[in-house]
Amino acid sequence: MSLKTRVFLGAAGMLLLVLAGFWFGIRPMVTQSMVEERMTIVSQMHANFLDRNDRFFDESVRTAGQLKNWLSAGPEPYNNAFSFSVSLNPLLITQEIYVPGLPVPVSARNLAYQGVIPDMPGLEFTGVDSVLSYSWARPEKDLELFILRQTGTANDTRVTVYTCFDASDIISQLRTYNLGADYALVLLNEVSVIYSTHHPAVLPAESGTGEGETIRPVETDTGRVYQVTGKFRTLPLTLSISLPESGITGPVDRLFLIVIGILTGLSAVFFAGFQFYYLAVTRPVRELVAGIRPLQNLRFSEPVPMVNIPELKPVSEALETMRSILDEYDRMRTRKLLLAESRNQFMINYIEDFLAIANETGEFHFLNQKMEDLLNHHNLLNPTYSMTEMVGLLTGNHIKKPVNVEHEDEEYNISVLQGESKIATGNENESLICKYQFVQIREKISDKMLGSLLILHDMTEDRVLEDLKKDMMNIMVHELRNPITSIIGFSDILLDDGGLNEENTKFVSIIRSSGDKLSRLINRFLDVQRLESGKMEINFSQVNIKTVVEDLVMTFLPQLEDKELKVNFSAANQIPEIEASNELISEAIQNLLSNAIKYGDPGRTIEIKLLSQPGFVTFSITDYGYGIPASEQSRLFTKFFRMKSNEKAYKQVGTGLGLAYVKEIISRHQGNITLESAKEYGCRFTVTLPVKQGVSGD
Repeated sequence: MSLKTRVFLGAAGMLLLVLAGFWFGIRPMVTQSMVEERMTIVSQMHANFLDRNDRFFDESVRTAGQLKNWLSAGPEPYNNAFSFSVSLNPLLITQEIYVPGLPVPVSARNLAYQGVIPDMPGLEFTGVDSVLSYSWARPEKDLELFILRQTGTANDTRVTVYTCFDASDIISQLRTYNLGADYALVLLNEVSVIYSTHHPAVLPAESGTGEGETIRPVETDTGRVYQVTGKFRTLPLTLSISLPESGITGPVDRLFLIVIGILTGLSAVFFAGFQFYYLAVTRPVRELVAGIRPLQNLRFSEPVPMVNIPELKPVSEALETMRSILDEYDRMRTRKLLLAESRNQFMINYIEDFLAIANETGEFHFLNQKMEDLLNHHNLLNPTYSMTEMVGLLTGNHIKKPVNVEHEDEEYNISVLQGESKIATGNENESLICKYQFVQIREKISDKMLGSLLILHDMTEDRVLEDLKKDMMNIMVHELRNPITSIIGFSDILLDDGGLNEENTKFVSIIRSSGDKLSRLINRFLDVQRLESGKMEINFSQVNIKTVVEDLVMTFLPQLEDKELKVNFSAANQIPEIEASNELISEAIQNLLSNAIKYGDPGRTIEIKLLSQPGFVTFSITDYGYGIPASEQSRLFTKFFRMKSNEKAYKQVGTGLGLAYVKEIISRHQGNITLESAKEYGCRFTVTLPVKQGVSGD
């Protein structure tokens, strides 16, 4: 990330923190303060309204009660009392007294009032107590009447008294409310709404239930609403005022949006100025960087440009000096590389082996002189030939089954295919027998092919000598069988005769035992030879390899107990039967199990596993023993080989034919045997056998 990008990101981050602090930190505190201040003002207005109009209602109730008491004094005193009450309370309009039996009520009226008087008995009244009730009436526009109904006795006569007051001023006060925002106001009694005003998107007020004044927030679909509710002390009337939070906090939000807009604009100006200043200041540095970029690409021949800035001039001069030194060094190194390449080319061209290198697409990139001569002289080189086709030719004519070994490190996967092949050269009396190694290198992450290498080693003369050696060995072995048979036979005669003393009997027994060992060695060697030559007839049948392993483990129990060994045998749930020779497969597994017991210290646990794969059965045995060094693993399956690197293993009795015999048995069954060796687990032999013959094990 560049310096400019870091500065921009840092400044943008600080701006976002400031804006977030304003909006999520300071704004909520200011908003809360404004809400509290506004609701305090509304609460005070609300309380003043209740107090002032509570006096009106209290005075109205008291006036109506006093006039009712004057009824028993007679008409004239009553009328004088009414006139006096009007002078004290000009809002008193009329009082009507209904006496049972009289068709027309007795009434007194304020002569200054010229408005309509409603039919008071027909109104709906709300009770205050059992004696007093009240009602509201609006006989005409902008006229609100408050009527009290009282019952009592006058001169022992039951009467009903209706007292009417002008309450228009109360509603006028509500109409002139100015709260600085949209609001909803409701004045209501127990059964009906007396006066209400609703504004759009504002929660209608609700009746309060408690005494005194309450302030509470209410959540609605359009947001939070604050509601102030209070009840009159004199009458069961409720006044409720509702204000939306958005109406209260709107000015704060607008103010903060303006502040954020100003900060954003100033930040944009700052970023633009910084960009201009940055480009101006860093231009010489960028020119210097562009000038030394050829050095990064190892182009040392291009000079570094001089920068006309006093502070950077020494840097450009030093870089130019370094470039000239590197240029001279690069020229020297190139000459050395050319010389080394020429020397290596000469050596590779004249080594005894045939060598070919291919690129990632499999096309030949390099052929040494021996390989070119081979391909040209034996008519093997086709203009369209590739490494893949060449390897296919080798594997298709193999003498010994190819073995593939995988290696890997941190960056590459390396595959090495090894085998022996017989190649026709076009001459009927001549063919080429070679041992080959085909190496492929791939990237570990992408599995991309990087290239391949093919090395051929001419084994033709070696095989001729080996065949002569085999023939001579076969002749010697066959010639040894007759003397050995005679030795064993005459030893048996001497032992059966009984005419020998104890010492001579012991000597003859030793001769007999040594003859048996030599006979077994000769027979094993001949078995290996017959398997290698393909002359041994194999009778295939269905073999339950799991049963074979279990029986062999039981057979070796004495040897296991003698060496304090345990066997951990595990098998998959379904192991299919294989088409094989029960005798030969038993001998192969017996050899592997015998070696696992011999080559290791006491107290181990030998691990045997049987697995099933599509078309194959895999048998593996891990001995946790001495192990075999990598330098000796390549010769492990050859005849008469004995490991010498481990003294304990070398002292074990053996002929060196067991593993060679095992390998030939597995090969005749179209299977494969591999070895893994490490200090952690000793040796692990893995045998893969096809379920049916004719299925390749490669």
